[in-house]
Amino acid sequence: MKIYLLLLSILVFSACDEPNKLVQNTVDGRFSITLSMERNWIRPDESIPVLMEIKNLNGTLEEGWTEPVELIVNNGSINQSTVFVTFPDPDDSSHTEPDRFYTWLTLTGPDYRYIYSPQEGEIQAIFLDKLTRLHFRVLPAEDSLDATSSQE
Repeated sequence: MKIYLLLLSILVFSACDEPNKLVQNTVDGRFSITLSMERNWIRPDESIPVLMEIKNLNGTLEEGWTEPVELIVNNGSINQSTVFVTFPDPDDSSHTEPDRFYTWLTLTGPDYRYIYSPQEGEIQAIFLDKLTRLHFRVLPAEDSLDATSSQE
């Protein structure tokens, strides 16, 4: 019985965990967009890298192409609000991966220092007809944890 309860609690708590990577396809199936972070949490005023990757799923395009991705962050900020995705002209041989665009972004936690319990955050990427959302947790700052324990 104890083992059953232990396994059940592990399952429940792991289901509450936010993934640190999300891959979704556009409605027409031509592209996939991936947002990924090295971990799924951040502390106030901390910064971590976020990889945004767009893949052309239908092979090489007939001509070069550029389209914006709008980025919106709840409970934090990102270093770019718009990224222009560019796929090169097929005649341009200088690109080693003509069907893949990627860029590194920087996610910064919210600027308030004294939160006392975890909060949810979200990166929204709007590309063509697809809204992709990557959730993360905002954890209390180390010094705010010390302040609450000293007040007890």
